[in-house]
Amino acid sequence: MKHVGFLILALVGLSACAIDPVTGRSTLMLMSERQEIALGEQNDAASLEHFGVYADADIQHWVEEVGLPMAAAAERPHLPWTFRVLDDAAVNAFAGGGGYVYLTRGILAWANSEAEIVGVLGHEIGHVTARHIAERYTSATLAQVGFAAGMVLSPELRSVGGELQTGLGLLMLKFSRDNESESDRLGVRYAVRAGYDARELAGFFTTLDRLAGPAQDRLPSWASTHPAPAGRAAEVMRAAESLVAAGQLRVGREAHLARIDGLVFGDDPREGVLEGRSFKHPELLFQVEFPADWQVQNGKTVVVAAPRDGSALVALTATERQGESLREHANAALQARGATNIRGGRTTVAGLPAYWAAYNASDDGVILGVRETYVEYRGLVYDLIGYARDRDYARYAASFEDYGGSFREWSRREADLYQPDRIRIVHTPRAGRFDTFVTAGPAADVERLALLNGLEPGTKVASGFPLKTVVAGYPRRPER
Repeated sequence: MKHVGFLILALVGLSACAIDPVTGRSTLMLMSERQEIALGEQNDAASLEHFGVYADADIQHWVEEVGLPMAAAAERPHLPWTFRVLDDAAVNAFAGGGGYVYLTRGILAWANSEAEIVGVLGHEIGHVTARHIAERYTSATLAQVGFAAGMVLSPELRSVGGELQTGLGLLMLKFSRDNESESDRLGVRYAVRAGYDARELAGFFTTLDRLAGPAQDRLPSWASTHPAPAGRAAEVMRAAESLVAAGQLRVGREAHLARIDGLVFGDDPREGVLEGRSFKHPELLFQVEFPADWQVQNGKTVVVAAPRDGSALVALTATERQGESLREHANAALQARGATNIRGGRTTVAGLPAYWAAYNASDDGVILGVRETYVEYRGLVYDLIGYARDRDYARYAASFEDYGGSFREWSRREADLYQPDRIRIVHTPRAGRFDTFVTAGPAADVERLALLNGLEPGTKVASGFPLKTVVAGYPRRPER
């Protein structure tokens, strides 16, 4: 196995030992700080394209106003620190490397104080200051090199390769959980330095743990980047108790609730809504019909749908027209895709100018059968594309054609009815149990509202106590 050792030594020779900014220990790193910053810039561009920034200047400003001084007082103040609130309903926060930190509007909705949000920001700053992304990159790279070399040189290793890869994944998961624990401790430290009561972060983890039950609100997005919150509340509380002094530390419940009064809650129908087979877009004023029983995924720049077995796919995008005519636009796109065996021509869809094309294309050596319909509408060209392996194309051709021909204009009068649910802050008219102030909706709604406020349904609250409610948009639903 000396060849394996040579490969790893060669890789180590190209790396450098770096000083951990948090612990002061010498650590092997295969990613330089400059590379880490470049990765953060790339991730930032991708995050903005995928999520978009939440359009509330006051909220964005507050997050920067709190986050930048915390980062400046931490171990890596020289980084190009950037803080953004993303327009996503998921309860999530993450660090993109090199000083980029993100919160979603979903996490703002479920938090109940400034101190909770500051604790989350401190946690994500901790991932950056401790260079966790660079550490994970280094560990994964070394593991992959050693594993790949061993697979090449050892028949015995090849025979159990699948099991070892599974074990390697578990090792990486444990490594990530260690990072999360360290970031929890750093988040507590940074929050207290900033003058906030870090014990509130424990309360937020309790809310996340309760969200993991039947009343969850897209919790898997948090779980995909963080370990389960169960047990973390107690650890955070222990860390906070050792740092919290007798002096006054800020909680900021009322300030946070005032700031998120009017916040969009849940998915925003203005970005598109699926009703049965119909996908409607209230801002762009169109609707299309996806094939029956296909699963639909709505993104910021593309909508896709596929049958459960994944044997075909349709997608919808919109761009500005390229060229003098719709035909020139289509031909440029077909040329870029390396289309062959092209047939098609000009047509109309619901009275709108359109162009259709059916052709073959290659994707990593796999021959695809493709049908596209380009529809020009309100200054944009909508590309409705469907494709499958060429051998399967015949059974989907009619679905692709129907999908391309389903594009329709949608009336502004009806589209304007589709408004998002929003957080609204009310004050209790008297002292009493929380559940006595919720008069509409089934019992599950009372529990959900209590959870949204970080309370139990039977919690007693004082007169004038601020509470989050959710005002329904369209379709009209009882207030929750």
